[in-house]
Amino acid sequence: MLLVRVYLIYESVVQMFDQIIKPDAKRVKQHLTISHFKREIMVLEQAAVSERSMVQKNAMKGGIGLHTIAHGNLWVTAVIAVNAVGDVFDEEVGKIIAGARKPGEQRIGFSEELFLEYYQNEAALFDGNTVIGCVMTNATFPKAKMNKLADISHNGIARAIRPSHTTYDGDTLFVLGANQINASFEAVSILAVEAVRQAIVKGTKAAATYGDYLGYQNR
Repeated sequence: MLLVRVYLIYESVVQMFDQIIKPDAKRVKQHLTISHFKREIMVLEQAAVSERSMVQKNAMKGGIGLHTIAHGNLWVTAVIAVNAVGDVFDEEVGKIIAGARKPGEQRIGFSEELFLEYYQNEAALFDGNTVIGCVMTNATFPKAKMNKLADISHNGIARAIRPSHTTYDGDTLFVLGANQINASFEAVSILAVEAVRQAIVKGTKAAATYGDYLGYQNR
């Protein structure tokens, strides 16, 4: 199921990139919306039902988020599917907004505590989780720097997910470049990390309850 989700996200992003973004990068803000990912959202919701763990009844539903940041003529867009093991942290409000829950507890965000609680036997805690997505930019870079940008973009995951990049997550980020303007690698990487972070938060906040999984909108 994880490979299916990765393929669907990548396939849709590449298609939009070729048909909408690359021919006219100025259209990205007007035409690229979360509605392009209705099929991926449906697959993620179906996958959530099939994924089972010891803490599933106290888990919260993830979603798909999209965020674009522009600086002058430079823009970076991130579209991220959020189904992480860890809790989602929003830097702007300084607190966890979604994650593991405990019966009778008002507070949200027990993922790290669960790992510590089951430190001798955590094998059955989680299954089928991931944060996957794509970072797009109109900047021009050679292949080596695009690979580096994909690597650095994971810092956005680390800033928004606690804990991030666990052995239960299949975290994957692709990068696409329109090769339209020259920009420094550092400038693009700064925007990419922030775009990923905000896309994760947006995807989480857009989630409605699905089955046994409580969504942010219904908490």
